[in-house]
Amino acid sequence: MLATVLSLDSRYPLEDATDSKGQDAFRYVVNGRSPLEWLVERYYRKLDKASGIIDDPNLWSDDPKYIFNLIPRLVSVALRTNELVALLPQG
Repeated sequence: MLATVLSLDSRYPLEDATDSKGQDAFRYVVNGRSPLEWLVERYYRKLDKASGIIDDPNLWSDDPKYIFNLIPRLVSVALRTNELVALLPQG
């Protein structure tokens, strides 16, 4: 079952990911995951216990909304790819 809210932080909950467009965005899968699932898996703040180094993807860009702005772009790519795949000849 898919989550219905993607929470970047308390200020930016993205709700209704299970509406028809949200479902379509999850239909496009690369190596077993949708683009949004890749984002959630890769872009989170983590601490390396051995070194004490914090890996914070929010620091990878000068744009403070970099990750937030990736979400509609990933959804657009997924939806457009689904449209193009549907146009391919069958079989």
